[in-house]
Amino acid sequence: MQKILLFLIVIVQSTIFAANTPVGVIITTEGTVKGVASDNVERELKRGDLFYASETVVCEDGSKAQLKFSDGGLVNLIPSTEFRVDSYSFKNPNKADHSLMSLVKGGFRLISGSIATTNPLGVSIQTPVATIGLRGTILEVNIVKGQMYCSCLQGTVEVSNSQGSVLIGEGMDRFASILKNRKPAAQSTQPSPLSRANFKPPEGAKNFEGRSGTRAGGALVPPGHMQITPKEGHCP
Repeated sequence: MQKILLFLIVIVQSTIFAANTPVGVIITTEGTVKGVASDNVERELKRGDLFYASETVVCEDGSKAQLKFSDGGLVNLIPSTEFRVDSYSFKNPNKADHSLMSLVKGGFRLISGSIATTNPLGVSIQTPVATIGLRGTILEVNIVKGQMYCSCLQGTVEVSNSQGSVLIGEGMDRFASILKNRKPAAQSTQPSPLSRANFKPPEGAKNFEGRSGTRAGGALVPPGHMQITPKEGHCP
């Protein structure tokens, strides 16, 4: 009886996750990483597992993960992070390429894939503090106590809220912080939430260091532009 029940649970979970769009594959994990479906069904995520649209990838305290998207993009999730792909389409003849993501909490280091090149306006990341539109670049984001810190290692980033905006990236200050009701501030020195130690990838992760034109997971990553605008009413 227990074996039959376990079998049925596996079938139900498989059906729930398979009903959503496959987004990419888990390259590696470190610690406890799980996928949570929209109806709160959970599963453990390990190397080689697919992850799906509408599934939240949760890295618990002390845990990390690297995800590879089907368009070649890579993202390293840091400990205590919740990250979700809300909607995704790549090389679908019936839909335009797009990738709409949410950083619920925590942080990541990301290099964009080919969707950011073929349809730059179709790539965005929502956070409790801001909405990030990718234009093909390497981006680091960390949310600490309601304040978002970001760095742009390739291309440029515009950080905006109701108090003003600031541009950061190649050829200018590379770092910025954004807090609701204050003008975003650029700075030339790296704030501690963006220290490289905070973004150390999990064991077995792919390396995506590089300059303009570097290939990340098979996708050409050109220099580009991002625009960041606050999502009002969602600051913790």
